[in-house]
Amino acid sequence: MQFENKERCIIISGSPEFQDVEMMDTDYVIACDDGLSHCLNHAIKPSLVVGDFDSYQGVVPDDIEQVRVKAEKDDTDTMLASKIALEKGYKHIILLGALGGRLDHTIANLSTAAFIAEQQGICELIGENECIYMVRNSVVKIERNGFRYISVFSYSESVIVTYEGLKYPLQKKTLCNEFPLGVSNEFCEDLAVIKAESGTACIVCTKKGR
Repeated sequence: MQFENKERCIIISGSPEFQDVEMMDTDYVIACDDGLSHCLNHAIKPSLVVGDFDSYQGVVPDDIEQVRVKAEKDDTDTMLASKIALEKGYKHIILLGALGGRLDHTIANLSTAAFIAEQQGICELIGENECIYMVRNSVVKIERNGFRYISVFSYSESVIVTYEGLKYPLQKKTLCNEFPLGVSNEFCEDLAVIKAESGTACIVCTKKGR
């Protein structure tokens, strides 16, 4: 995805599905609980590790800052990390290790992404075969990059969307969360431009068919 602000916060959660991405020197990396295992397995050094540590059973390196919280809490570890990222001023947040595994955790991570969008941020959830973008009152530019399908859903009650570069373009069309009108669109150009107004759009890019 093309994003004007190059400063990103990458949050690594503990889902068994993990897709590594190319890191930049300016990235601020937060590991959530067992997300630290992904970091250690992929030679990623987080700036911070947060969580109740009910999943990660190893030793946290001494040179990594920690935020430890009780297991009895309202925020998931990923939500806690997202709030920290927003407090630090990051508006482009990438969630890794946040898809696959337990469905309830995946839904919770989508809700976290929607919260980020509500705070004027843009969130990407990157998995092995799909990328999900949560966007509110903003414009995103998404490269084809091997994706076969692109679907746009309303994550709020409704959202007004305009998109270009897709087989089925829309111009200020209202999508509702009870009808999946925007499913299974396709790229017809190398770059798609999607604008979401008056609501939150969940954009799902998929590499595989079916």
